Amino acid sequence: MIRNKKKIYLMVLIMLVVFSGLSMASNIKIKIEDNMLLSESEKKVSLRLEDESGEIIKDDRELMLKVTRGGVLENEYLNKGIELVNGQAEFTYLAPKKLGRSEIVIIDTQTNKSIQKPLIIINRKQLQRHSESGYATITDFEGEVLIKSVENNSWDSAVKGQKLHKDDFIKTQINSWSIITLFDGSEITIEPSTEFKIVNLTGDVNNKQLDQGIFKLIVGKVLNKVNELTGRGSRFEIETDSATAGVRGTYFEVSYQEGENLVRVYEGSVKTEDKSSDRVYVVNEKEEITVAQEVEDSAGEENIQNQIKKHNTTQEEKIKEIEEKKEEIRKIVLENKANANSNINNNSSENNNSGGNSSNSSSNSGSENNNSGGNSSNSSSNSGSENNNSGGNSSNSSSNSGSENNNSGGNSSNSSSNSGSENNNSGGNSSNSSSNSGSENNNSGGNSSNSSSNSGSENNNSGGNSSTSPSNNSIGKKGGPK
Repeated sequence: MIRNKKKIYLMVLIMLVVFSGLSMASNIKIKIEDNMLLSESEKKVSLRLEDESGEIIKDDRELMLKVTRGGVLENEYLNKGIELVNGQAEFTYLAPKKLGRSEIVIIDTQTNKSIQKPLIIINRKQLQRHSESGYATITDFEGEVLIKSVENNSWDSAVKGQKLHKDDFIKTQINSWSIITLFDGSEITIEPSTEFKIVNLTGDVNNKQLDQGIFKLIVGKVLNKVNELTGRGSRFEIETDSATAGVRGTYFEVSYQEGENLVRVYEGSVKTEDKSSDRVYVVNEKEEITVAQEVEDSAGEENIQNQIKKHNTTQEEKIKEIEEKKEEIRKIVLENKANANSNINNNSSENNNSGGNSSNSSSNSGSENNNSGGNSSNSSSNSGSENNNSGGNSSNSSSNSGSENNNSGGNSSNSSSNSGSENNNSGGNSSNSSSNSGSENNNSGGNSSNSSSNSGSENNNSGGNSSTSPSNNSIGKKGGPK
């Protein structure tokens, strides 16, 4: 009986530990009223430490604060960091005069995690246009998504939370997608390799009532979830070069590739107008119609009905298909990022070994090899190489400009070629060999030998038996006990 009680107490204790560990999962949130800021303005920014449910965790910790452009009113926060008190902190961001992108970066010193808050700096003309018209917000995206606005007639990377207005373009590249949400709650999913324009977007923003939502599908595919339009004369239309699809509350898909327009309806009905013939078709739930850009006018009700076909895809199946496609793209994007980081590591590699027998080999610029203790060997090629060994038998070999080899203790050998080489040995039997201009060899203690060729060489030996051999327009110096 006593043993059973102990087991129960132990299980309860384990559960408490597990649940307390789960509850400690935390995230830093950057809260700002709008990510579009007027140039040279000031904006309050709040920081919150939240658990997974969004509740504040009352904890004190140090955070590092950085901004890519602009500054903060409290300069000391950039130098010394900012402290969360009871899970909260606040500072004032100072927007720069120059328009464009900026970013607030917060680094949690406790977890070493960083989060970014992208910002867009705009002028008064842009701000007025944004405040007076309806808007769509980029609520989610993955991959490479680009935006082109009226004010900036060039493609820029999209920012989550960014607002789009009349005459703005959005483009998704291969293996990319985006969701934009209109101010009335309607959603447009923009699939890969699609270019899309907001032609007109108006309505009562405060009451979330859409009046005019007119869009142009230049190429690609969009999936539209449209809330019911309640106002008289309200319109939601997707135009292509061959057709116009208009609704008053439905779930439908429009694609346009090489002059061929497909309208597929999953819920409700869509009025579709063929621009080449001025014919209007009503496409109902589980129906689709294909309208080509250059098709001869075909009269008669029978021909109209023949263009409308049934499809078997339900709304739920389409949503599932979209989600699976998003997840597939997300995996591709993460894989590409991992490959990019791997390439960066290959271009700037660092090898560190301590104790025992070790060997490092790095190629390309910016390589660094470090060994300590035991028998070790470093080999680096190309510019900016550095090799360091300490203790035991060691060997360094570096080629090309900017090489540096250092050995300390035991038997060591350095060999560097080309300009800017430096070899240093201390203790035990050592040998340095450098060729070409700007070479320097230094040995201290034990038996040592330096050999340098070509101009600007310098050789130094101290202690024990030493030998220096310079050649070609070089100055050789030999020092030691007289």
